[in-house]
Amino acid sequence: MKLISFILLLILALPVHADDRNGAEAFADGLEAYDGGDYETALMMWHEAAGKGHPDAITSLADMLYRGIGTPVDVPGAVWWYTIAARSGDAVARMTLAEFAARGIGGTKDRVRAYRWVGLAAEPGYNWAIQQRHVYARGMDDKALRTADQLISRGILPTN
Repeated sequence: MKLISFILLLILALPVHADDRNGAEAFADGLEAYDGGDYETALMMWHEAAGKGHPDAITSLADMLYRGIGTPVDVPGAVWWYTIAARSGDAVARMTLAEFAARGIGGTKDRVRAYRWVGLAAEPGYNWAIQQRHVYARGMDDKALRTADQLISRGILPTN
């Protein structure tokens, strides 16, 4: 019995590895670091949490990469992470990708792709996206609008 107790004590004393943490814990640690101004740690923690699929970590990581907070600016990396979030239904990421497409950030300007992203963001009732659809429709001909609306209604995501 003493041997079993000793073995259990040894197991409980072992350090917890980062892989044993879930995405929520890593996100929370990153948030604490970010709020404390330790952006490099926040970036590392949010990268870990994003890799585990934590949605807030994905968009937070993308934002840090885009703005160059705690790291050099990495627009392709930001677009990649925003796209992951957008494909999982994140309306803010979809609005961000709409703005990127409209302005040509991370690629060429593409009003149709921008309109599609904002239309997809509007689908779950995201009011800002609903209000912005007409802004993104400016300059699009009727055929492009009809095609884009059909793709949006079928849930077909744009490619970046």
